[in-house]
Amino acid sequence: AIAGAKANEYLQEEALANELTAKFYLDWGKEKVAAGYMQEAYYCYARWGAKAKTDDLETRYPQLLQPILQKASSTLSVFETLATLINPVSFSQSSTSKTSSNKSSSSHSLNEVLDLAALLQVSQAISSTIDLDELLQTLSQAMLKTSGGDRCVLLLCQDNQWQVRAIANLQETILESVSLENNSTLPIKLIQYIKNTSETIVINNLTTDLPRIVDDYLHQYQPKSVLGLPIINQGNLVGILYLENSLVSDIFTSDRLLALNFLATQAAISLENARLYHQVNQALQDIQYKEAQSRGIFEAVADGLLITNLETGRVMDANPAYCQMHGYSYSEILQLNPLDFIPPDRHDKFDSFLTTVKIGQEFTCESVCKRPDGTPFDIEIKSVPFWYNGNHCGLSVIRDVTERKQMELSIQEKNRGLEQAMTDLQQAQIQVIQSEKMSALGNLVAGVAHEINNPVGCIVGNTSVVQNYINDLLGVIDLYGQKFPQPGAEVQEELEAIDLEYLREDLPKLVKSMKDGGDRIRDISASLRIFSRADSDQKQKFNLHEGIDSTILILRHRLKANDQYPEIEVITNYGNIPTINCFPGQLNQVFMNILANAIDALDESSQGRSYEDIKAAPNRITINTFIEDNYVRISIKDNGIGMPEEIKNQIFDHLFTTKEIGKGTGLGLAIARQIVEEKHQGTISVNSKLGQGTEFIITLPISAS
Repeated sequence: AIAGAKANEYLQEEALANELTAKFYLDWGKEKVAAGYMQEAYYCYARWGAKAKTDDLETRYPQLLQPILQKASSTLSVFETLATLINPVSFSQSSTSKTSSNKSSSSHSLNEVLDLAALLQVSQAISSTIDLDELLQTLSQAMLKTSGGDRCVLLLCQDNQWQVRAIANLQETILESVSLENNSTLPIKLIQYIKNTSETIVINNLTTDLPRIVDDYLHQYQPKSVLGLPIINQGNLVGILYLENSLVSDIFTSDRLLALNFLATQAAISLENARLYHQVNQALQDIQYKEAQSRGIFEAVADGLLITNLETGRVMDANPAYCQMHGYSYSEILQLNPLDFIPPDRHDKFDSFLTTVKIGQEFTCESVCKRPDGTPFDIEIKSVPFWYNGNHCGLSVIRDVTERKQMELSIQEKNRGLEQAMTDLQQAQIQVIQSEKMSALGNLVAGVAHEINNPVGCIVGNTSVVQNYINDLLGVIDLYGQKFPQPGAEVQEELEAIDLEYLREDLPKLVKSMKDGGDRIRDISASLRIFSRADSDQKQKFNLHEGIDSTILILRHRLKANDQYPEIEVITNYGNIPTINCFPGQLNQVFMNILANAIDALDESSQGRSYEDIKAAPNRITINTFIEDNYVRISIKDNGIGMPEEIKNQIFDHLFTTKEIGKGTGLGLAIARQIVEEKHQGTISVNSKLGQGTEFIITLPISAS
């Protein structure tokens, strides 16, 4: 209980626990032991300010408190002692302080011997602190508790600039570096006066002989007691302490001023030491391994630190983090060989470490170690050369990265999941676009073919009937000519007007031409139906040549000659290939994409060329089909401008296009690759060089599973 109360600064509970322990040992007859606890309780009650309680203990247990009571009756007072300890110069300066009321009587202070013990304890804490931030914390709280104030502000002069470095109350201390200029948290005029005079200023109830130092801050907050205390080292003003109590006046008594001056003298020395320490630290930042040379830092580093003799391979030293990481005590680590806790398959890493660091190079690696219970853990090692106790050693920083590795694996797993989700999404997007495109195109083409088919069928079917009717009518006319060789002048004129002989000769030709046109329309309709075949969920037997021909027929309008360019030639070299199991509508879409891209490439290559130049070297698309190794291969080649290597490598990528905005989606060839490779277990590739055209090669298995 005593230890816990002391660690958590519960002073009253520490006092009570000491008193109860003293009573326990006193009842047990252990008076010497009881005396120690009772004296500690007395000190705690005194520091707490429980005057009635210390008086009670003096009355009830004088024999236990005899050493304290003897000190308290010393003829030399605490304040006389302090007066002999304080630097005469600084004390004479503080004695010139201006106060607004008479000095308070010494009855306001605690037991003088206890005050001296507390002051010496605080002074020791201040003098033993060398880190500047820690010193500011300690000094602010010490001044606050010693003075009886409820707010403390510490100002320091750094590089000829005054800054507020610490603001403390009874609950906390806040460290900062804020300029004094226009600072609203302080009475600036009072601080400026102390800067100029190095005098101690005490104000009670805002009554003072120096009314000009009472500024807006003091008028606004109305503190009851105010103290401005210079911190002087070797005649130089190095800092200023501002203290106030917002509730009690006359709190800064002459006794407390003497104690504060004593602490300020020690603070001035400690601040100078801290400044020098800070400068030394700054200078040591460029010195290699400075952290390892300080044992305190060595012990406090969160990562494992290991010093290994490079000649013997033995451990020279290790910090607690390293011992805890590996599951051994410090003594065990010093006795073990590093190879004892390095897995056998990683022993070569240790040999590499010794070799690398011996020649003065840095060694880094990741490895796996095992604890005594066999638990593996991942570590990250960085080692550098290091002289330790006259030995050539290696200083290794070891970090346990097990959690990081697990997190990395988790992130990688999530990334793979996201990548797969993105791939699935892209594939789904392609399938939806493909399905909608083919559905819309198929419906359109099938609808057109259906609408054409009926009237064409009617026309083609009736041409033979019309021919028969014409023959019958001509037969009747011939019969009339035989029976009435003299038809009369009016009939004769009409026969000459219609040129019966020419009509008799030309009319059958006209009917035959109509029949041929109808047959041609019927062939086109059949091709449209072939191209727009709706795929089922199962593959069907399909003649690839019919699919290619139907695609060419649909694109015929783009192949024909116009005012600017002559006709694009399409050469088909069909081999003897069988029908294959496939999704016909999807393969037709592949043919459509490749042939349309070929026409676009030829149109682009024709720009800037005259009609005659193109006529002399015509634009051409060549289609070859053949069987190779139980595969059907389809080659579609144009003699256009070709493409560079960087474009060829991306041509099948999702959303990649070389066309202008609004002319290409970047999905056509991506869909084509999906149809050929994923739907039909085939391959699609491209061969192209600038100025030599482009060739797409489609390979499809004859018997696909």
